[in-house]
Amino acid sequence: MECESTVREQLAFLRLQRLEFEESPDGIIRKQMRVLSVLERIPTLQHLKISLSLDYSTIHQQWIRTLEALTCLESLTLTCHRVMDGMVLQKVLLACRRLRYLSLTLKGYKSELEEEDRQEYEDARAAIRRMPQMRLCELTFGSFADVVEEVILQPLLERCPKMQKLHITVD
Repeated sequence: MECESTVREQLAFLRLQRLEFEESPDGIIRKQMRVLSVLERIPTLQHLKISLSLDYSTIHQQWIRTLEALTCLESLTLTCHRVMDGMVLQKVLLACRRLRYLSLTLKGYKSELEEEDRQEYEDARAAIRRMPQMRLCELTFGSFADVVEEVILQPLLERCPKMQKLHITVD
């Protein structure tokens, strides 16, 4: 979506069902916030492909509000270019509970997390186990960090009784 802001705001008035938004890993926070606020005004959106930097609290809080506003959304392809803590990841997954298809790629993670980061992911694991069941039928999950996969993926799958297809990418 490389267009002027006025054109981007006009998209909200269309009955869009599918949208792809690719942002560079070093995207400007203000720009991402503006895109998220526009997305909230597209209630017919069913399929979304987006790249975000969810390591900033303003972005991930707005992202969760945006997901809650997109009541028709069934399919999400989300690429996160920067490391986010485990509890933010858990909140994002909770906001995705209505989706049928989720592709989540986490980039920028080290293969081994620091001890305090590891504890955050352990806390996230416990929180994921307490989440309501999800509607996911298909999940694609990719992360550079083995610990993210081992700590997050197992409890997530436990919350997905309708899962039919799982694809794990390893980089």
